[in-house]
Amino acid sequence: MTARVLITGVGLISPLGHSAHGSWESLLHRESLPREHATLPPALLQNQRYYRIADEQPPEETARAESRATRLAVKATGMALADAGLAPADLSGTTVGVCFGTGMGEGDRLELGHTEPALPLDVPSSFFLSNIAARLAEIHGFTGSNTTLSTACSAGSYAVALAHDRIVAGEGEVMVAGGSEIYSRVGQGCFHRLGALDPVACRPFDADRKGTVFGEGVAALILECEDHARRRGRRRALARVEGSGWSCDGYHPTAPDPTGRWIEAAMLRALSAAGVTPQDIDCVLPHGTGTGLNDLVESQTLARVFGDRVRELKISAIKAKLGHSGGSAGAVACATAAMILERGLVPPTGNVKAIDAECRLPIHVDAPTPASIRHVLVNAYAFGGNNVSMVLGRV
Repeated sequence: MTARVLITGVGLISPLGHSAHGSWESLLHRESLPREHATLPPALLQNQRYYRIADEQPPEETARAESRATRLAVKATGMALADAGLAPADLSGTTVGVCFGTGMGEGDRLELGHTEPALPLDVPSSFFLSNIAARLAEIHGFTGSNTTLSTACSAGSYAVALAHDRIVAGEGEVMVAGGSEIYSRVGQGCFHRLGALDPVACRPFDADRKGTVFGEGVAALILECEDHARRRGRRRALARVEGSGWSCDGYHPTAPDPTGRWIEAAMLRALSAAGVTPQDIDCVLPHGTGTGLNDLVESQTLARVFGDRVRELKISAIKAKLGHSGGSAGAVACATAAMILERGLVPPTGNVKAIDAECRLPIHVDAPTPASIRHVLVNAYAFGGNNVSMVLGRV
């Protein structure tokens, strides 16, 4: 019998709040817009707007001691463990693994290599994207498999999917899955050169969208075999991870296949792995970046997969309020999907004034929508055509 994999805890740090609860409440009720970078001279980059996680200290000060990407990942993981009610005694004798996604890793530390004449001895470790996941294991004493995924903007979802598969395969009973992404001058510059940055805000599926807007984000999810949760007396779970579907466009380094056939394949594979049909899905968290072709292709593909039922779906494009957190975005979306399933509310999509007539999706923009959600489909796509869809279900 296939093991049931539960999400028993979530830690989330975002531009909307320093906790899962704070981020959730702001996602439901607060407006959110990007801001200009506080320290970069405008001459270096014309568009410096992004959604930033508020810090107690200037980012460049904290980076001298430890990367913000790693520090926030450690903090989010601690929150997730607490939310799951997992104390060290509960993990005694349990092998805990880590699957974490990131796009740019410890980018703030790498910047020091260009600006600081004398660097701490541990700075070279920041050249390895695996440093974030390794640090989580070091601090929390996790001795299971330790994996870093860097499939660009789908890395966070791939991390959750792989963590689920490892539990199903019997390779562990508890996994920490998630992603961490902070501001990257290099990443911002690359999207600027591609002409893919919106000068106003992230506006997925909006008729006037001009591109995406970066956002910082860190999410950690505790995935746990149902048997392990029962043995320790855990009754609460936010959601169940039911299945995933993977594919690759094999088309272009940055642009999606305009036919959408491989993101369709990922969605259908996820539904099949979860043992559900399009009729069973009540809510979709699309990749929804605000870029012209990505949003169009995804909306057309959703219409093919769901047919007439697409008009009945609750669709929430959360990047509108959070920004696009790259390698963490999929994990942030999975954490949000888990809270939707537990709480029976679907967040509105911010910053959208008029839905693009070519997209034709029922994007709700006014207020949170109460709904009894059985299953949520979460999509994540990335440069190189790295696609993954997840299905999460109500417990």
